[in-house]
Amino acid sequence: MQFFNTALLLLVVNANLIEQGFPLNTVSSSRGLSDFSHLWFSDIGVTLTGAMLFNCYYPIVDFCMWGAIRKTLRFLDQGFTCNKNKTKKTTIQLYVELHSGPVFFIHFKYSAILNIVFVTMMYGMGIPVLFPIAALSLFVLYCVEKFMLYFVYREPPMYDEKLNTNALNILTWAPLLFLSFGYWMFSSKNLLGNSIFHKYDYLNDQDIKSGHEWTEVFSNAAYGTDKPSMPLLYTFWTLLVLTVFKDLLLKFWNLFPFLAVGDFEIDEGLDNYFKTLDTNDRQWSLSEERYYRKNLGLSVLGEYEKHKL
Repeated sequence: MQFFNTALLLLVVNANLIEQGFPLNTVSSSRGLSDFSHLWFSDIGVTLTGAMLFNCYYPIVDFCMWGAIRKTLRFLDQGFTCNKNKTKKTTIQLYVELHSGPVFFIHFKYSAILNIVFVTMMYGMGIPVLFPIAALSLFVLYCVEKFMLYFVYREPPMYDEKLNTNALNILTWAPLLFLSFGYWMFSSKNLLGNSIFHKYDYLNDQDIKSGHEWTEVFSNAAYGTDKPSMPLLYTFWTLLVLTVFKDLLLKFWNLFPFLAVGDFEIDEGLDNYFKTLDTNDRQWSLSEERYYRKNLGLSVLGEYEKHKL
């Protein structure tokens, strides 16, 4: 989550949140902008967009760079020849390590996806260009990882569904960032109102007040306004309740039998393992078993399995 933390750091360090009161004023900078404004978008927004564009081509750069390093090390090991049977390695393990691909760490890929999604949802309402950038970033990441899984990576370990489930659970919080930050931008008096910051004051480090406080969400005016921020606020509270209490709501939902969603049993009509093997597979397994028992004194198959084959 390094990129996500960087985005938050950009927001906090470059913001003067003293007028927001406790607890935001405890992490506030003594200078900078107090709210999203045209100055924020021209400064931090441009930097953030450039950082997101980096995700579009970084997987390709990473693939080419490390691929070139692996090829160079193998070429040096072969004595500047293309003969793969020639090597300077003294053990089989060293040779295998040199000619094997990198280890597939799936948690790094999940973190990259989460970074792209969360940063895009956080600032996408005010910087819509982040959405096509994120789509391109995910597409490039998908293509590169698909190719590497087939042709570059070592055989990945047997991952279960827990990591995927955790990633999906984390992603359910992304829409809340989209709605909350979208509400804050759409309710800003500087973005959609007639009051703007003067650039001269910003450059001279004057105390700039936005008149935009987070406590407004608890006032009646925030829910009765005709500004575009009003539906975002209603949707945010609704989605927050559904996200926080989703387990409790699902239990309540299952109290009604006619609404419960049962487990589907998929029957593809496949025969058992031994009946699906052809003659070549049977002969291969039996010959392999005879070799193990005769030359190695090992038994891979039990008598029942051998009889079935």
